[in-house]
Amino acid sequence: MKILWLLTGVFGCGAIILGALGAHVLKDFPDGEIAAFETGVRYHLIHAIAAGLALVLAERAGGLAVVAVGVFLRAVQRCSDFFICEDVLEAESAVP
Repeated sequence: MKILWLLTGVFGCGAIILGALGAHVLKDFPDGEIAAFETGVRYHLIHAIAAGLALVLAERAGGLAVVAVGVFLRAVQRCSDFFICEDVLEAESAVP
């Protein structure tokens, strides 16, 4: 579990470092590229925070959160392909 905390910290620090890089080095880039970079850094930071929260929940809930996250990821994976998600929606609408 300690290695996961370490990785979460590294990801969070990486997001902060990339944000600082974008703020100070990428000033002369076109606005569209800067906006895309900012979005990527924001998502990176949000995912680092979410990983930390998942670790807290996993430690407090005795692994229940890990199971819940696994189920959620499986559901997202199933609907990641548009056609598979469409099949799921059709099957749900066919149920009376």
